[in-house]
Amino acid sequence: MEIPIRNIFYMLAYASERATLLDPEGFSDSDYREPVDFYAMFLVESVRDIVRTGMYREYKERAVRLAGVRGRMLFSESIADLSFPRGEAICLVDELDPDVCHNQIIKATMNILVQIPGLSAGLRDQLNAILPYFDAVSNVTLNARMFPAAALHANNRPYHFPLSICRLIFHGVRLDDQTGDWQFWHLSRGKYLRWLFENFVYRFLEREQSAFRVHRMAINWELRADENTRRYLPSMKPDIVLESSARKIIVDTKFYRDALPTYRGRRRVRSAHLYQIYAYLSASAQLDGRRAEGILLYPMVTDEIDLRFAINGFSVRVRTLDLGQDWRLVHEDLLRLLL
Repeated sequence: MEIPIRNIFYMLAYASERATLLDPEGFSDSDYREPVDFYAMFLVESVRDIVRTGMYREYKERAVRLAGVRGRMLFSESIADLSFPRGEAICLVDELDPDVCHNQIIKATMNILVQIPGLSAGLRDQLNAILPYFDAVSNVTLNARMFPAAALHANNRPYHFPLSICRLIFHGVRLDDQTGDWQFWHLSRGKYLRWLFENFVYRFLEREQSAFRVHRMAINWELRADENTRRYLPSMKPDIVLESSARKIIVDTKFYRDALPTYRGRRRVRSAHLYQIYAYLSASAQLDGRRAEGILLYPMVTDEIDLRFAINGFSVRVRTLDLGQDWRLVHEDLLRLLL
């Protein structure tokens, strides 16, 4: 499954709530000699915006020597430092510090990018020009646990897009054991587009249509169990829920290389996915009395699939979306999903 660079960018723009960046004529895949140039270019532009408007900071406690007292005075430390005879004191104060997870991720990603041999010289120079603005940010080894730790909210909203790019770059690079160089793999050849696919579909439907309210919800099990037992049971959280006065649709996105695997010579819908969507539909009906429709949405790999059937009275659809076609057709196909 080969997804054009242009389409990955559009998916990323929607998923990061930056759909205002979309311009079908703004660039073409041929503008970039290597895929890494494409991601680096958008990271450079978005990080420049952050540097220009001000980096995100959080309050951190630190001990500082002051002429006077502010915050909480550290008495023993001030005596040991002979601060009092100089009219000073060592105090523990809260200061805004840019050395937070969000900036550490961006700095670590830029440090990786400048080491990739295939990156264009111009973009490498631009990244090296930005890095000094992050001198107060620690050098860290990037790992997958850092991304969920970088909480996003109203005060750091401009970080959503660059952190999304950093996440994709992180999942697209490998350290070559033989050369010691970082190498960039085209993301559509890997298994790391699941998060992007789900969030792209969610934000696209939220923005591009008005017939349904788009939201996420947790569906509770109908259980007879004590609180200790409940702690061990998984929650039911469909990817996307669409509701109107007449219809309710539950969409579960699945990023698999093959929507219908072959079993004993026959292609079949994955049973685990059917059980999952049926559980969502059944529990949702118990919650509000509405008989929702279910959609299992996969990226298309070889051929188009559009199956419609009913399970115990619930309408279910298994559908593929061709992410390799012209973006205008992707747009049209997603909107037709709701018809």
